[in-house]
Amino acid sequence: MSISNKGRKIISLAKRDDAEAIDEPIVTIDFFEILLPCRKFKIGYKVAERGAVSVTTEFLLRLLYSVDGMDEIAIAQFFGFDARELAFVLEEVTIWDYAVSRDGRVWLTEMGRRLFRNGETTPHILSVEKRIDLVGFDLLSLCPQDFEPMNRFDLSLPELTIPDAALAASAVKRVQSSFHTHFPEIGFRRKGSVSETQQYLYSVDSVTPDQKFYSVVPITVVAKGGRSSSAEVDLSKWRSGHELEDRETIASAVSLYLGGLKRAKSMHDNWAFDQLTKLAPDFLGNFIRQDGFAIDRYHKSAVARVGDLRTDRPTIPLIGSLFTPSNNEKLRLALHYGLSQAASSNTPLVECIHWLIPSGHWGHTRAMPATLSALKRAISKDQSLEISDLKTIAWRPAKEKYSRLVNDNFNDVRSINEITLPSSNLEVLWIPGLLVAAIVHSPIKSMFALPVPLGILSFDQAVVERAAHLFPQII
Repeated sequence: MSISNKGRKIISLAKRDDAEAIDEPIVTIDFFEILLPCRKFKIGYKVAERGAVSVTTEFLLRLLYSVDGMDEIAIAQFFGFDARELAFVLEEVTIWDYAVSRDGRVWLTEMGRRLFRNGETTPHILSVEKRIDLVGFDLLSLCPQDFEPMNRFDLSLPELTIPDAALAASAVKRVQSSFHTHFPEIGFRRKGSVSETQQYLYSVDSVTPDQKFYSVVPITVVAKGGRSSSAEVDLSKWRSGHELEDRETIASAVSLYLGGLKRAKSMHDNWAFDQLTKLAPDFLGNFIRQDGFAIDRYHKSAVARVGDLRTDRPTIPLIGSLFTPSNNEKLRLALHYGLSQAASSNTPLVECIHWLIPSGHWGHTRAMPATLSALKRAISKDQSLEISDLKTIAWRPAKEKYSRLVNDNFNDVRSINEITLPSSNLEVLWIPGLLVAAIVHSPIKSMFALPVPLGILSFDQAVVERAAHLFPQII
């Protein structure tokens, strides 16, 4: 694991190929979200108002109350002070006439003794306030984590595994220490209290486990040159700088999770790429060889040719998931151009959105239902339809289990047999008469690695119509 100079957390999933050019662009190949297990703790603690002296000075006064006339060298050794630090503390107690220093020894003055009332061993300098608060902490790094309301979709996202059960079992003890460390970050504000800059945490008296909850961690996967072998995780959309430093345990858990998403190249990947060439033979003609589609060469070209759609450029290469911010924007543009074309050519109204879903972690992000909703809203508004009149159908390989993430967001979910769909790595979003996005999820330049989504996006009517020939075979 490493941290970039910009404070961005990067987790390497594989060694980079040193022979690759160092000036290759960083490509965002995936974006998804995962649940971080958390828990609220009821914490009883005391906050003291900063008074006339510092906390260190308070403890010096308590020491002098127990051992009056103490040698300055012994005081320095007791606190681990150097000469400068000792001089600073002694100056503070002498300025306030709480103590006096003579001949290398320090005594409490009469005023200093009056700070200890009724024989108590704590000087009455600070105003101490008792508090009880519910504070959220994640259960991996035991760092502060705010509670956020979640809906049914959010709670269906995959969950990070707690790597060490023993650490989770000792959460109460660790939370007490973490509360001390992160008190400034937690930054409570209570009505009528002294501002936090004038207060410090005096003590933590009790920690009681309370309600469990989850927090969503956004995960961006980037790769130099878009290659599987250089896939890395960027957590900067979630945390940055020192906050990630404190959450190394979470970063490690994300790394393990990403490792579990690796897959081997499939013998059926060539069939999937062949479907791309059937959809856009003119656009992909230069990459069609007698022995099949030139995957690596097209991948290299796609990285170099990444650009936006235009009226004179209706088909573009697509690298990365449709749910990455940049590709999601390209999808929006493709729909805009597709709707404009449909309006001028009297294309029949759209009745259904078809989405052939690949295997793996597809749709594990709030961007999935948001994308579906945005597509339906734009089409319904343009064609004066009720949103409920526009249906969505998800197509899945027969052996794939249907998750709540898919079932809750599509009107219909249908299975496809292996003979009709030999590859489970093909993704096709088809909106008849408007657009088509066809993507193959497969390792690039690696036999076993994280899949890199690679394909095309088009609002070219010829390409969109060819997609109609693909779906009847599936339907």
